[in-house]
Amino acid sequence: MAPPIDKRSLPSRRLAIVTGGAGFIGAAISSRLADAFGRVVAFDNLHPQIHPDHTPSDGFDPRVELFEADVTDPAAWDRLLAGGGPDVVVHLAAETGTGQSLTESTRHTTVNVVGTSTMLDALHRNDAIPGRIVLASSRAVYGEGAWRRTSGEGAGELFYPGMRPARMFEAGQWDFPGAEPVAMNGATLERHPASVYGVTKSAQEDLLRLWGDAFGADVAILRLQNVYGPGQTPSNPYTGIMSLFCRLARAGQAIPLYEDGQVRRDFVIIDDVAEAILAVVGAANVPPTPVDIGSGRYTTIAEAARIIADVYAAPEPVVTGRWRHGDVRHAWADPKPALRQLGFTAEVTVRPVIELPDLSKTELTVDAVEVTDEDVDTELDNLRARFGSLKSVGRKAKTGDFVTIDLKAVIDGEEVDSISGVSYEIGKGNMLKGLDTALRGLKTDESATFTTELAGGEHAGEQAEVTVTATAVKQRELPKVDDEFAQLASEFDTVEELREDLVKQVTERKTGEQAVAARDALLEHLRSEVAFDVPEAVVEAEIAQHLQAEGKESDEEHAKEIREDIVNGVRDQIILDVLAEDLKVGVAQDELLEFLFQTAQQYGMEPAQFLQGAQQAGQIPAFVSEVARNKSLAMALRQAAVVDSKGETVDLSAFIGSDEDDAAAAAQAAAVAAEGEDAE
Repeated sequence: MAPPIDKRSLPSRRLAIVTGGAGFIGAAISSRLADAFGRVVAFDNLHPQIHPDHTPSDGFDPRVELFEADVTDPAAWDRLLAGGGPDVVVHLAAETGTGQSLTESTRHTTVNVVGTSTMLDALHRNDAIPGRIVLASSRAVYGEGAWRRTSGEGAGELFYPGMRPARMFEAGQWDFPGAEPVAMNGATLERHPASVYGVTKSAQEDLLRLWGDAFGADVAILRLQNVYGPGQTPSNPYTGIMSLFCRLARAGQAIPLYEDGQVRRDFVIIDDVAEAILAVVGAANVPPTPVDIGSGRYTTIAEAARIIADVYAAPEPVVTGRWRHGDVRHAWADPKPALRQLGFTAEVTVRPVIELPDLSKTELTVDAVEVTDEDVDTELDNLRARFGSLKSVGRKAKTGDFVTIDLKAVIDGEEVDSISGVSYEIGKGNMLKGLDTALRGLKTDESATFTTELAGGEHAGEQAEVTVTATAVKQRELPKVDDEFAQLASEFDTVEELREDLVKQVTERKTGEQAVAARDALLEHLRSEVAFDVPEAVVEAEIAQHLQAEGKESDEEHAKEIREDIVNGVRDQIILDVLAEDLKVGVAQDELLEFLFQTAQQYGMEPAQFLQGAQQAGQIPAFVSEVARNKSLAMALRQAAVVDSKGETVDLSAFIGSDEDDAAAAAQAAAVAAEGEDAE
């Protein structure tokens, strides 16, 4: 992020003009400039490729004036400048389709080059020389950029390979042999555009530099990497691959990946780009050389596509091997000049690249399964409780008794809540704090009053005076343990047979607890072996969502309290998502439905009602991800060695399945699908 704009550094703060100001980036810039300038004008022709409904992009600020015109129209410029010249011009207006520019070169050259020269002529003609012009240029001016030789006599030297020829693509040779790409740096690298679009952006830079030097206008050039974020036009195929990928995945389509899917891009979110432009608008001096705006980290398009496919529960992305003239192989920014000259650094919201440990070399230890007489007695007592009876007593209530109660809550003398006829077991502690203490010692029809914090309802979290009345006090009488009870409570004839079965049940339960413990141990192992910074933007978004759900949006103290848990939760999600990808975990429809059914039960809802609510809230992709994460841990446990505290190997196949089970399920699913096709 950039430091806040210093309004004192703006000479008069009268007028800022943003060409292309109604577009994706323009709307974000214009809105921020409106905080610092008395008047902001968005000069935009609302081209249908970008604005299919002929309206500005989402987030367009109502404080910004929309001047609908074409930058190539001299008369339009004269009309705009008749009232006086701008202090600042942010020049964004451009045709941006890299591949499209090769077949529509006239259109791109006219808008990008002629549009720029038309603007400059109009500024001069109307005696409206601005103090500063900021150009949003592009990484496209570098083309394939600079590469460093990794072998041979010239190892370590930089060279500029130029556009990759068709013969390389046709041979499936995507990279230049014996070399590696380097980060883009406007202060040290040459321009070698590989597309008409790149050529026009390079021409814009030269035009503005020359004109600014001639007429005394400061010119700042920012070369943007791949910008993405809210407001991008999903219908425009040339608006950026993130938007395109999201559109395809949302439609349930597999994302096609060009070349081998290993194309590298530096994805920078729109908010960061807007802050960078704002920083250079308000800087005391403009940078002497073009500044690259990006995160400084690259992500392959395959990685980006997988993340998006997971979010929308879309099919796995497909590597097509297709290619396009004008596309460059690798591109990412050197972030140091932006930090040094503008105090700007981008927030990296792309999932960190992490490497998981070799699980085949991992040994996990869990407690050995030991079933004691006490364990069996506890199970037997639980069974007796199910067949016990409640008997009214005339004595004072004590722990373990069942009391029928009426409750009334009062705040500042006003009754705010009440319930009646509720049965409660003293000692459970699952209602109001202080209730157990208040009930102990009460007889039937006696009351007690205590102060406590309400747990739910409109007044949740508030202190209230609660009066509890015991309308009945009952104790539970348990049946005698004998053969008659065994026959009543089970299919067995004798207590000995029943106890033997309880031993088996306890063993199964404790073995299940072993599986849970092994799962937790594996996750803890992964946490300890993988170190990375959790994206701060993701953490802040999760905290905001949590606070909103609790109705505590402005509670900064609570935000601090939950931050650590949120960070750990996001870290675990990232680890498990990578694990799921490595293991190629898929989620079948029946697995998702089973998860939804179980979750509905937890919330006490009908499955159909829960599913409908989840669909309306857009939660299905999140549920798919959760199922995949759970499956990934189970599949990973098959690779690790699990032993108990006695050194014995633990068989968890009953709980985590096996590779053979997965193969059989996949074969069955394929067979069912084939039968369905035949039926059609």
